Amino acid sequence: IDERGGPCGPALPGRLLSARMKHKRSDSGGTMRPVLVVVGFLLLVLGSASAWACTGVVIACDGHVVAGGNEDWSRPDSYMWAEPVAGRLHGVVYFGYEVRGEFGDRPPFWYEFQGINSVGLFFDSFGAPCAGLSDEEQLRPRYAGRIEQLIMRWCSTVEEAVRMITQYDRSFMTCMQYLLVDRTGAAAVVEAGKVVWMESDTFAVTNFHLSDPSHGGYPCWRYDI
Repeated sequence: IDERGGPCGPALPGRLLSARMKHKRSDSGGTMRPVLVVVGFLLLVLGSASAWACTGVVIACDGHVVAGGNEDWSRPDSYMWAEPVAGRLHGVVYFGYEVRGEFGDRPPFWYEFQGINSVGLFFDSFGAPCAGLSDEEQLRPRYAGRIEQLIMRWCSTVEEAVRMITQYDRSFMTCMQYLLVDRTGAAAVVEAGKVVWMESDTFAVTNFHLSDPSHGGYPCWRYDI
């Protein structure tokens, strides 16, 4: 439980959202917290790209953090929607699609593919080669709701979100992965069985496992550029 009492432990219907991370003086004279800038692109179709041809990029340098992602998909039912701050819950802006049972047992609903919350935590989701989980990981409890909503409503940092996701059974992630970025410049890719952290001032993710490209999907020209 953090100091907010949450469980994390010790926009616009367009193609672009952008902001800048910088330190300012608050009205009370203190230093304001940095702000994450998110650049989000929906329905950017790159020629003959497949339904899972997604790209995410993070740049963190000179006191600025920029994160971006696109969903290369030609379906027309893309949406932007928002949840307001409510008590201890963060506000969130989501980008996604109106799914109708295409992704397993989820009910027909707007499916969150990407989003940013009111404290500067950003996520994006990516298809990836299917991979198994260890026996120990499969014994973890299964979260009954949508994990994307859980981390965005309650978590403030990548570290908190990683801790939140990995405490649960990640069987639903065996063919996908998440990019997580926060306003401090921390970033990580959460795969079904591993977590890969950003170790320099730039980071990119497409549709292969950074932990083991031999699983498939690499070489990838979108990653290389």
